[in-house]
Amino acid sequence: MTLFVTGISGFVGKNFLNFLRKEKEKENFEILALIHQRDVPLEWPIVEKIKGDVRDINSLEKAFLKRKIDGILHLAAVIKSKNLKDFDEVNVEGTRNIVKLAEKYNVKKFIFLSSDFVL
Repeated sequence: MTLFVTGISGFVGKNFLNFLRKEKEKENFEILALIHQRDVPLEWPIVEKIKGDVRDINSLEKAFLKRKIDGILHLAAVIKSKNLKDFDEVNVEGTRNIVKLAEKYNVKKFIFLSSDFVL
């Protein structure tokens, strides 16, 4: 099973990854992690990093073309910014892009977790 995870470098993502380390003993899965700006030290054999941006549907689609994705865990979000445009581009348009690709590639499992309030 391949799980595509966005926002893995954030607070929630890092803690989720620690949780998955324990679950790996029970389940057989791999993680394809979307990495945006910084190179995140994900030193774990089941994590494969792919550079991209939720705002750029073409960069996202690279992950879907790379391998069959069985589930998506969408954690990426802007939580601090002086510009409301950033919130809309990442939190709304970025999520819309991932949903479009999930539909296009027939991904049956999709979990969206928001760490911010609705504007």
